[in-house]
Amino acid sequence: MVQLMRTTFAIFLVFLSTAWAGADDAALSLQFANLKPTLQKFCITCHSTDQQEGELDLERFSTLDNVRANLKLWPRMIQQLKTREMPPKDQLQPTDAQREQLIDWVRQLLDHEALSRAGERGLVPLHRLSNAEYDNVIRDLTGVDLGPTREFPADGAAGEGFTNAAEALGMSPALMTKYVAAAKQIADHAVLLPDGFRFSKSATRRDWTDESLAELRSFYRQFSYEGSLPLKPYLVALAEHRDDLNANRTTIESLAKEKRLSPKYLATLWQTLDDSERPFPMDRIRALWNAKPVADVDAIVAEVNSWFDRLWEFPKIGSYTNTHRQRAKDPTFRESNTFTIKLDPESGQNEVVLYLLSRSTSDPPVNVLWDNPRFAAPDLPTLSLCDYESFGPQYEVDYAKLFGDSQAYLAAVHEAAWDSSFSIEQLAAKHNVNVAWLERWIVVADLKPNGNAASGIEPGRNVSAVGWQLLDELAPNPNHPAVNGWRPKGAELPILITNSSDQAENVPGRMSPRSVAVHPTPTEFVAAVWKSPI
Repeated sequence: MVQLMRTTFAIFLVFLSTAWAGADDAALSLQFANLKPTLQKFCITCHSTDQQEGELDLERFSTLDNVRANLKLWPRMIQQLKTREMPPKDQLQPTDAQREQLIDWVRQLLDHEALSRAGERGLVPLHRLSNAEYDNVIRDLTGVDLGPTREFPADGAAGEGFTNAAEALGMSPALMTKYVAAAKQIADHAVLLPDGFRFSKSATRRDWTDESLAELRSFYRQFSYEGSLPLKPYLVALAEHRDDLNANRTTIESLAKEKRLSPKYLATLWQTLDDSERPFPMDRIRALWNAKPVADVDAIVAEVNSWFDRLWEFPKIGSYTNTHRQRAKDPTFRESNTFTIKLDPESGQNEVVLYLLSRSTSDPPVNVLWDNPRFAAPDLPTLSLCDYESFGPQYEVDYAKLFGDSQAYLAAVHEAAWDSSFSIEQLAAKHNVNVAWLERWIVVADLKPNGNAASGIEPGRNVSAVGWQLLDELAPNPNHPAVNGWRPKGAELPILITNSSDQAENVPGRMSPRSVAVHPTPTEFVAAVWKSPI
């Protein structure tokens, strides 16, 4: 009942408004007919179809419908009549009553038309999308931010300050050309698929292929890296649940589901770690797996990774030349070569260091194995480096033994300088030293004593002991109480300086803690020999 009353009332209001509109139309038409003589007398004379003073033709308004078709000029007529600008002062003038009657009728007409057209939007200009709106629409439709309006002119802000006001969004021929060019560029980013199409940021086939491969690799990377499954998560899961698996309290399938792992690979790994019949290198991996109290997972991963590069390779996803995800490398020897390196040390060089390196320039790379390094010389047996422990000591210098007998060698050198009746062999036997090393001691000491040719020592200058005195500028010195210095009596050189403290001293020149330093003469070598008092 309530709904029926509301509907009836609405119909009544529509009927009432229609009736009023009809009544107003009849009154306005009657008044307009009465005003026609006034317009004909005072206005149409100048504003006829033929004359059209001021480009105004009032003769065309023969009916009320003609007046309604062009209402823009009637507000101007009110203004002209009120200010008495029309009719012109030199023309016939209407009475005040006639003037007011015409003004009132125009006002009623305008008010009536305004009421009858209430709710209408009026003139609505054609609205195009602003640059920002067009970019956003293309982004939402394609899923890619292509920015097609980069080359468009900037949108105006109109009087309200909004860039999406229809009055400010014009469409010039130049802008239309840019829209067409932008549409073609957008179409270039369309990628045709077997079941439809998609849009890409790029416009070349190579980039589309790279994008597809990147998406494919991103998907696989959730479970593997370039085709190889990550080993550590599987080992951690098996190590944590080893007892449960052995006691059948859980299964490989349930464990794989819980940890989000591959059940096939998890089962294969579990069987491999439990298989004791597999040879090297699996025995090393099983030893790490069976370590107590827990398996060393990181060590197992490192060991497996070290063998991966030597035994297997994994072609990249998307490779057109490799049809298998995993490919075995050939570890066999293909070629054997012998390299001979001649050792040629420089004079005074005590050590010769060799580095055996290899670098492969082929694809796939070639592995190089250095085998049986050895020492060889003419008329001598070949010595293999792996047997060095058996022959090496005889070629090594025993520095402890050599310099431990320094006192005996120096005593023999001193005696050789003072007594030329003994040969080097006799002196070596007397002092129980090596003949060859005694010869080197004499060369290093630059000994040229008096003697005869039978001794084997070239006659020369005697080596004699001299008296020494303290250096006054060094000892005693309050700034360096631990530093002492000596020189021969009556000579400036040589000089001998000692530092008995536990720290370095600058005297000048740096003196290490508990050390002895000597300064030779321009023509003589100086050596210092020290003997422990105990």
